[in-house]
Amino acid sequence: PGMADRMIPALAASGHDRQDRGAVTVLSRGADYAVDPEARDRGNPFAGMMGRSTRIALEGDLLRVSPGWPEMEAALDPGAPRLLSDPRIGALLAGLEQGAGAEGALAAARVFFEADGTVSLVADLPNGVENTALMIRLVDGPDMAEALAATIRANWATVQSGVVARTYAELVPGDMAVSVVAGSPAALVLRVTAAHDLQDPMFQNRSAERFLQMVLIDDLGPLMGR
Repeated sequence: PGMADRMIPALAASGHDRQDRGAVTVLSRGADYAVDPEARDRGNPFAGMMGRSTRIALEGDLLRVSPGWPEMEAALDPGAPRLLSDPRIGALLAGLEQGAGAEGALAAARVFFEADGTVSLVADLPNGVENTALMIRLVDGPDMAEALAATIRANWATVQSGVVARTYAELVPGDMAVSVVAGSPAALVLRVTAAHDLQDPMFQNRSAERFLQMVLIDDLGPLMGR
């Protein structure tokens, strides 16, 4: 609560221009999608490490961020299509709800729409002593999802990554479970829960980071029997 009252002056002081649009305040910096090394700022979590341009909209305690005006204008347009109208988003959220259960708070969820039509979500759910990571993949129907789940269970501790000579169980250690949320599309939910290393100076969910890397470099093929 009260986030906007603190953020607006801080962003304005760091070179963001302010626009007021009724109840929404938008702060912007740089040209659309630009990266400016001179604008790098480790203390700015909104692309500050890269010096990337930002459009930040604050409405009460709702915050929306984009690197360019087209996305921000669409987000602010009440008549624009909403993400929740896309059945793929509903399927991902159903998978997230089932996979998360009561395991901690949702720290981050990243959705990936790939050129070949693949849709994935990676979620980070820490609770202090344990970390839960989810990798959700949309599949055409529950029968195909169940078959893929069986393949993952069979390959998890026996098949090596396509990038390094280690099995997926070695790369993402912890208690692994695979489940399916029926629907069209169906959601295949791969979940790993592991104890947090209290000696780790970086409070990170290593399992979620590993899932994120696998999605980004497309290292899930061997696990899924491709």
